[in-house]
Amino acid sequence: MKIDPAWLHIEGAHKVDRELGSCPSFHDSFLDRVVFDSGDTNEGGTKPPSLELQFYIQEVENTVNQKGVFPTKYKANLVLRFRNIDSASFANLSYDNCLYSLTVKPVADGRQDVVLESSNNVDSLLVKFSCESIEVGSVQKAEVVNDFETPIGFN
Repeated sequence: MKIDPAWLHIEGAHKVDRELGSCPSFHDSFLDRVVFDSGDTNEGGTKPPSLELQFYIQEVENTVNQKGVFPTKYKANLVLRFRNIDSASFANLSYDNCLYSLTVKPVADGRQDVVLESSNNVDSLLVKFSCESIEVGSVQKAEVVNDFETPIGFN
């Protein structure tokens, strides 16, 4: 399985690999929760602003079963923490924040530019910001109940 390039820039990716068996693609994951912490630097402190993003990830098998669908391999909740964020912009958050991609691009001064994009509709989700580091906050595999299987062509 080809690894999503974003994982190369995320500290603690081994936790995800250990829990899920691999580091999944962010394609078709859902952005479920956004938590902004403004830090305390305005009060003379040393804690910079940060973002915590929670994703719902579902991975499907590569082969079609007898029903003509791709069975669900696993479902999981993943929390990523982005430290020392800057220049954050959020557009078109809605009830359907399905990602097309999460891109991480190293830039000058050791920072990273992060872009979350969707392609669901005309007013698709677009999140952009710069950060100093990215780390896995938590990963929790959910029980797969066979009430949903992905039809061919949906992945």
